[in-house]
Amino acid sequence: MNIKESLKTAVYPLYEKLAKIEQEKSYTTFCVQWGEKYQPGGLLFVGRATYGWAVDDRDTKRLFTDGCESQVFARPDQMKWVESYWKKSAFWRVIRNVTQGVIGPQPDWYEHIAWDNLYKLSPDGSNPSNALCKKQENLCFEIFKQELSVLRPKVVILLTGKNWNYDFLCSVNNDTAPAVLEEKNWAGYKAVVYKIGDTVFLGTEHPQGKSEAEHVAALTELAKKYM
Repeated sequence: MNIKESLKTAVYPLYEKLAKIEQEKSYTTFCVQWGEKYQPGGLLFVGRATYGWAVDDRDTKRLFTDGCESQVFARPDQMKWVESYWKKSAFWRVIRNVTQGVIGPQPDWYEHIAWDNLYKLSPDGSNPSNALCKKQENLCFEIFKQELSVLRPKVVILLTGKNWNYDFLCSVNNDTAPAVLEEKNWAGYKAVVYKIGDTVFLGTEHPQGKSEAEHVAALTELAKKYM
């Protein structure tokens, strides 16, 4: 099976359970995206959650159906929208510059990577509350594991802050603390390198309001080292 088919098989039942969380609430649902040229052994970038996403339809079948107005899984335009958006966002500027630093100055750089968020349910216009994070956390742990299993990235860059990503890393590592390979300081912050199985995870801060040049330099150096 290809990525789309394998991933749908793996995560669809988990999204059906996710849809039952506070069913009466108008939340948006996120699914991981990957570019047309993404290959296993590549780069996966991960954020915290979206500030609302596409549609607020909670019906899993519609979210996963090709051609449906509510489709969020494996949309035909997935990642292509980044081409006209990256300049507006510190998050995406860092992703773009790190990607090009690793693979070279490709005009379609976004087609070579995958993008994910830790938490899949969020209200329109804000991150999920602590309460909503807690309610979806265990399902999001399992979805993340399945995404990693199918996408098989070599390096995962978590642009989230440790307080967001560490429980996910422990979950991936069979509920134990992951091994730290090294730490790299940048602009008063640090990127931490973890190894779980054959995958390297770079845990760092969300880029908003921080030195993008120093952040990019640190992440590019580490990603190239472990790719």
